[in-house]
Amino acid sequence: MIIGDAAGPVDRAKQLVNVATNAGRHLQSAQTGLVHYCYRSVDSENQDTIPVVENFLFALALLRERTSETVTEGKRILDRLMYFQNFYDEASQGNFPVYIHEFPHCHDHYLGAQLLPIFYWTLRHFGLLLGADLRERMHTSASALYNYCHHRLEEGSPSFLPSVQIAAASKALGELWENPQVEKEGDVRLAELCALSREDSFDAWMNASVLGETLVALQTVYTNLEQSPWKHLWLAACRHWHSKTATFVGPPVFERQRGLQPDPNVLDLLLGFHAGGFSYRSFLHSPYLLKAALIHPSDDSFLTQTTPSEDEGSYSAGRWTVLQTPDYAVTAAEGAIQRDKFGCGLRVVWGDHNYAHSLVCQGGNIDDLTYKAVPGGIDLIVTLPEEVPTEARQKNRELMFFLDKYDGVSISISGHATATAFEFGEPVEIESAGMRINFMCALEEGDGKFFGHIAPGNRPSQLENSGDSRFESYDWQLFLRTVERHGKCKIRVALRFTYLETDGESS
Repeated sequence: MIIGDAAGPVDRAKQLVNVATNAGRHLQSAQTGLVHYCYRSVDSENQDTIPVVENFLFALALLRERTSETVTEGKRILDRLMYFQNFYDEASQGNFPVYIHEFPHCHDHYLGAQLLPIFYWTLRHFGLLLGADLRERMHTSASALYNYCHHRLEEGSPSFLPSVQIAAASKALGELWENPQVEKEGDVRLAELCALSREDSFDAWMNASVLGETLVALQTVYTNLEQSPWKHLWLAACRHWHSKTATFVGPPVFERQRGLQPDPNVLDLLLGFHAGGFSYRSFLHSPYLLKAALIHPSDDSFLTQTTPSEDEGSYSAGRWTVLQTPDYAVTAAEGAIQRDKFGCGLRVVWGDHNYAHSLVCQGGNIDDLTYKAVPGGIDLIVTLPEEVPTEARQKNRELMFFLDKYDGVSISISGHATATAFEFGEPVEIESAGMRINFMCALEEGDGKFFGHIAPGNRPSQLENSGDSRFESYDWQLFLRTVERHGKCKIRVALRFTYLETDGESS
């Protein structure tokens, strides 16, 4: 792992290529020579399915290694994959199956959105190395795939990310093929999508994974996003990147956790590349690392956020605020907690490149959540609904906080480290990796009795609690249980943050 300024852009680019290749090797079958992986696998030891996208990414990574052995292997994989493009069914003509055993059936209408950028980079940088026959087959394949994606765009309404991927690939391939019509189609779509991304209600950029893959797709067209019409997305990514933890800390509308840390994604790799260092978690084995093959050096410069800072804005569900200090970041969003299991009303992140710790307010039985930034912290004002939950297990857990359950965390109630229950007005203190969080609840409006508890559990956005890990708990829950209440009421949760001096990095 490279942290800080230990290496220049060229070395970091090589590192990303190596990471992608190693990810492919980890999933490669000795029998078939292809990447085996199943998106919905529960227990992942034996995986027989062969996904098309990951194998195209693996082939691109092998080509980018630029050794005679890896180039030969990459070409061999590409040659085999070409035979699984659908030229038989008129409705799917040009598309690929999700897994090769499903051929000729193509269940994902927008799979081509992920494949077109791979075709572009392969044809642009390795056209001569492919040889005349394979180059012509790839050109024909890319053309058929583009035509299919173009028709899907005309007939359907894909989400923002595949639309951008197809539009950017259209412009890039149009330039590469010297085809003005294809290039113009890409230009028109990109302009429409760029205008959409500037609207106040646009919130796709708050999803770190979507933002990262959008920026990677746009880099097929723009060598400098900072000087492009999409500058606002590049600046949003830089502005909400917490340098000490190497973590995106934008509005907490799409929080995802994998095990004890935030779920790594392409944005971690992209901004790690431009900011000068990667987090440890971003290189932990995961099939997403194959997408590192799509990240290329560019003229973009990372714009370091000066801290302390406060940024705020609005989106379709309400307002959001991002508070950053050199050591931690606090983000809050109204309406996010009602969105789905990935939405948070509050997210606090601290730690370093080795370990990003987090506390989130997520799940529960909340009708509305607002917040107020105060010196040294934030107050949450939570409205509980008219309907009172039953006494059934977990149904009456109306307000829930989750703290990653690493070995060094300590939680005390009124100074007692062994206590596991608290009442309104009792101070709860959390210490974790140099961060101290003081937590206290009070009844703001209405009538009710509540009791607080501390217990192991998993936040709703936990992705690791399945398969062999389905019985693991990765968090401490701090939740309020309703004993009795009558109708709506409001609860104020006061959180205050203090960063303590530590002798070294997080464990």
